[in-house]
Amino acid sequence: MDGWVRWAAPNIGQSFKYQLGVQFAPYGDKKGMNYPGSLVKVIAYEQKFMDDSTVIKDETGGRGSTFSI
Repeated sequence: MDGWVRWAAPNIGQSFKYQLGVQFAPYGDKKGMNYPGSLVKVIAYEQKFMDDSTVIKDETGGRGSTFSI
């Protein structure tokens, strides 16, 4: 899958040192686009692993206004 890192922030007290926000390239059937079936997997992983303890909610970034699927 193609995409870009849009932000990074310290992930204090967690098993991973940093938390990243990414923006994926568009999904579709045209050349240069991500395979649409990949989006289904991304959503499934987000639902499985994301919870309130893994989201940064202060001015350093976070999910709210920076990135959504």
